[in-house]
This record gives sequence, structure tokens and C-alpha cells, in this order.
Amino acid sequence: MNKISLKINPKIKLPKEFKSFLKKNILLMLKALKLRNQMLDIYITIDEEIHALNKEYRNKDKPTDVLSFTIDEYIDDMHYLGEIIISYETAQRQAFEQNVSLEQELTRLIAHGIIHILGYDHELSKEEEKIFFERQEELLHSCIF
Repeated sequence: MNKISLKINPKIKLPKEFKSFLKKNILLMLKALKLRNQMLDIYITIDEEIHALNKEYRNKDKPTDVLSFTIDEYIDDMHYLGEIIISYETAQRQAFEQNVSLEQELTRLIAHGIIHILGYDHELSKEEEKIFFERQEELLHSCIF
């Protein structure tokens, strides 16, 4: 059984159904990856907060859409994969620009974070980028929209 913690910055108002939709898709992605007994934390925040984190951890002085942190530790019988932080405001802008729903964009960003946590990096080479985005698309095909 997988355990997902989905937290939302208090400045963001999301309906409970929205959170439920995202959790279902996260569980479907972990199932598609054949991952069991996993823990994953997702935090949806605002540009200001992710900007500060991006500056601190990646030395980039600007907001970003998603940050991921691999933890890779065991807590009792659960494997703690890591943490994914997403900017709600950036996700809104990107959803509008790509003409997709906010739910689709947030799901894509979660998939992107999961692929990073699993050790893939699209910034290493063209070949790694190709593999990364193929994996991301595979995950998205396991989701409901």
C-alpha cells in the first residue's frame, strides 16, 4: 500500500475533489511503476515560496514549476521516495499557455517530479532527455482525465 501526503499552501484554495483527483492519479502512476509500500510527499505552493527554494537548492533566482527531492530512506516497512514541490501559479500559467486543464498540468508536473525522484535527469544529455520524457509520457498514460 502506498501513502501519499498532499499538502497545499494555505494561500491556495483548492476544492477537496481536486485533491482527491490528484491523489488518485499519483496512486495510478505508482501502480504503473509497480511501486509498492512507497511514501511520497507533494506540496503545492505559490511562486514566492518556490522561488526561495529554487534559489536555495538550485542557485536559480527565479520561480520554477516543480522541484523534486529524492529521500530514498526506509521508515518501518515503507520506502520514502521523496518530496515534490509544485508552484500553483506557474502551473496555472503553463496550463493556459498549453491549452490544457489545471488538473492535467498539475498531474504532468507530479509525473515530472516522480521521474526525477527515480533518478532520471533530462538536463544531462539529449539521450537522457529523450528517455526522461518517454518515461513521463508512460506515466501520464496511466492517469485519468
